[in-house]
Amino acid sequence: MVMSTPRLPDFYVLGAMKAATTTLAAQLGAQDGIFMADPKEPNFFSDDDIFARGQGWYEKLFEGAGSGELIGEASTHYTKWPDLPDAAQRLKAATPNAKFIYMIRHPVERARSHAFHMIRKRHEAATIDEVAAKEPALWQYGCYAAQLERWLEHFHADRFLIVSMERMSAEPEAEFARVLRYLGITGTWSEELAQMHSAQMGYRVMPLEGGLMKLPLVRAMRRTLIPRGVKRAFRRARAINTDQRFSPDVIRMLEEKLAPDLARLGEMCGTEVSLETYKDVVMREHLTLMSG
Repeated sequence: MVMSTPRLPDFYVLGAMKAATTTLAAQLGAQDGIFMADPKEPNFFSDDDIFARGQGWYEKLFEGAGSGELIGEASTHYTKWPDLPDAAQRLKAATPNAKFIYMIRHPVERARSHAFHMIRKRHEAATIDEVAAKEPALWQYGCYAAQLERWLEHFHADRFLIVSMERMSAEPEAEFARVLRYLGITGTWSEELAQMHSAQMGYRVMPLEGGLMKLPLVRAMRRTLIPRGVKRAFRRARAINTDQRFSPDVIRMLEEKLAPDLARLGEMCGTEVSLETYKDVVMREHLTLMSG
């Protein structure tokens, strides 16, 4: 009996968190010739407890890939330095020839979406200002130059494709085609799939919602046995005010943290970019890391 050689990813969507990596991963997974991991974010190389499961566990995620398919996965934990510092070194040892796609978004807007994400996941009755005051991750994960510099210690600059969420949103077909060219494959963008995977940030995730509450029998009981008034009250209790904006003080704090890093990213790409010019720059040109 001939045993097949275990396969690992040819490419990774590294992040950044809250920059449309879920949408990109879904679009890639819908293409002929690409096999994406399920779950979308294995977080194998970043999270110590998952890495401890061993490479055999990780390899099993890709056993369904066809012999001619490209393999990919999308773990935003891989660019969550300094909280998770070991991803690049571990990944280099396993897949030294991999390619990387790094999605970015205006750093302050990314931080705002990140704050809503934390409220939604942690069931907190908090404001986004309160989250920003106690969570350095809101600005650390949006320091794109600092994140990439850790990876450039292990991989050459030409292994990275930078894609902005803003350009992907404004010109999805063209920007997705650029991603596919980078991977050496052809395909098409699905608008239906894009709508399906739009972020739903309006409600907190409640305990058991991802497991027991989704079972068909439980869902049927909820529909038939729970009065509408109770359901409406439950939805109101879960609702998040997504109209919130950061206060001027928090904006100043974020700008102080994020502006120098964004300028550094511009230097790494041979251009000038600031928080004020970010959107104009990413719509005018593709940020490309220079070999150094």
